[in-house]
Amino acid sequence: KKGFSVLIDAAQLLHQRGISVQIAVYGDGPLAPALARQAGDAGLTNFALHGWTADLGSV
Repeated sequence: KKGFSVLIDAAQLLHQRGISVQIAVYGDGPLAPALARQAGDAGLTNFALHGWTADLGSV
């Protein structure tokens, strides 16, 4: 478990306090739809789920 759900919760708390963060998650996995839904439900517009990439150094 990588804690992405906790990361989204933390980003929501920061957003509520007026602190903006940008989150980009790279990879494919079965949790992606649930994470996207959680981020949307939290009102996070600065959360992006990208697919898998072989070269994270290029992003």
